[in-house]
Amino acid sequence: NYSIAGLAAGTYTVSPSKSGCTFSPASQSVTITSSNVTGISFTATCSTGDTQLTSGVALTGQSVAKSAWKYYYITVPSGATNLTFATTSATADVDIYTQSGAKPTSSSYVCRPYSSSGNETCSATNPAAGTWWLGVYGYAAGSYTVTATVTTSTPTYSISGSAGTSGATVTAGGKTATSDASNAYTITGLANGTYTVTPTKTGCTFSPASQSVTVSGANVTGKNFTATCGTGTTLFTDGFEGTGWYVVDTSGTAGNWTIATSSTYPTASPHGGTKLAKFNSYTASSGSQTRIYRNAGFAVSSSYASVTLKFWMYHDTGYSTYADKVQVQVSTNGSTWTNVGAAVNRYTGSTGWAQHTIDLSAYKGQTVYLVRPGRKARAFPSSGRPARRARGYGAGSGSAPWRSASPVNGTNRTGRTLLSVSPWRVRSITFSSW
Repeated sequence: NYSIAGLAAGTYTVSPSKSGCTFSPASQSVTITSSNVTGISFTATCSTGDTQLTSGVALTGQSVAKSAWKYYYITVPSGATNLTFATTSATADVDIYTQSGAKPTSSSYVCRPYSSSGNETCSATNPAAGTWWLGVYGYAAGSYTVTATVTTSTPTYSISGSAGTSGATVTAGGKTATSDASNAYTITGLANGTYTVTPTKTGCTFSPASQSVTVSGANVTGKNFTATCGTGTTLFTDGFEGTGWYVVDTSGTAGNWTIATSSTYPTASPHGGTKLAKFNSYTASSGSQTRIYRNAGFAVSSSYASVTLKFWMYHDTGYSTYADKVQVQVSTNGSTWTNVGAAVNRYTGSTGWAQHTIDLSAYKGQTVYLVRPGRKARAFPSSGRPARRARGYGAGSGSAPWRSASPVNGTNRTGRTLLSVSPWRVRSITFSSW
C-alpha cells in the first residue's frame, strides 16, 4: 500500500514506478476537494531474475538453454531517437524478440530478425518512453554477448540580443541570423560550447566588434551590440540631365544611344528627373554593339570598405525569346573595358523600372571610367509593316567606374516585321562607397 500526504485541494496525476516493473494503468488523474481520497490502485508486473541493461554497456558471457527464454530490460527516456538491441559472439542459434511495456513472446513482439546465426539486431526509431524488453530464445543452447543502446537527441540552445540596427547578419559557430525591424536577432541550433558572436552590415561598424559567448545548458540572452551606420559617400551621380556623354559604335551596324525625355515601344517616362538614355536596336544588325560613355574618370579611394554601382533599367514582357541585355563594363584607362557583374536581361517577366546593383570593390584605389554599350539581340526582316521606334534604356544610381551596356544576339522571325526591342532605359547613375 502507499499513502501520499500533504496535498492541497486540486487535481493530480498519480504515477507509480519501479525498476523492472510495469504498471496498469501507467497513471491516474485524482481530484482532491475537502477530504482524503482512497482506493487509487495499480497492478504491477515485475520481473524476477531478469537482467537490467545499461545503454552502451555490453554484457558478456550470457547463455540460454535450448527451448528456454532469458529476459533483459532497459528504461528508455522521453525524447529518445533510437533504441537498438543486439546479440553478438553467439555460439549457437539464439533468437531475439523485443517488446515495449511487456515481455515479448513468440507471438507478441515488436521486432524478430529470424536469423540463424545467433548474431541479431533489432532497432526502433523514436521509441516510446518506458520499459523495453528483450527476450532471447534458445532455438539451440548457446552463449552470447548482449547490448542495448539508447540514442537521445543533443539539445540545442540560442543566443539572442540586439544588433543595434536592422538587416545585420549575426554569426556564431557557423549559424547565422538577420536582425529584424526592431534590431533583434536570435541564433538558434547551438550546442553547448563557446562561440564568437559577430555582427556585420555594409556601411556599419559595431561596438563591440564581436563577443565571446558560452552556452551551457540554457539559452543566452542580452548579447547586444551598438551599430554606427553611415549613408556612404557618393563618388559620382548622373541622371542624363547635362552633357558629357559620348557614343561610339564598337562592332557591327550602327545602333544609337540617345538621351531623351521619354521612350516608345514600350512607352515610358524617366524614372526620375526629366531624362533617360535609350538605345535604338532597330537600326543595328544582330550582335552589334554601341557604347555610351563618359570621357572623364574619377578616383576611388582604397580606404573605402566597399564600392557599389546602382542603376535603374526599364523591363517589359515583349519578345521574351530574345536575349537583349545590358552588360556593365569598367575601364581604368579609358580605352580597355572589362565586364563587371552579370549581364542584365531586358526580359525578366515583369514590366517597369527596376534597380540593379553591381559590386565594384575590386576597383578601390584606382581611377575608373563609366561606359554602357548597347548590343542588339536579334535581326529584323526587310519586308512587312513599318518598323516601330526603339525602346529606351534605364541606368540608375550606384557607384562605379566607366560602364557599358549592349543588346545581345538573337534570331530572325521571318515573314513579319518585328517591333524594336532595344531593351533598356537608362536613368540615374550613382557610385557610392563606404
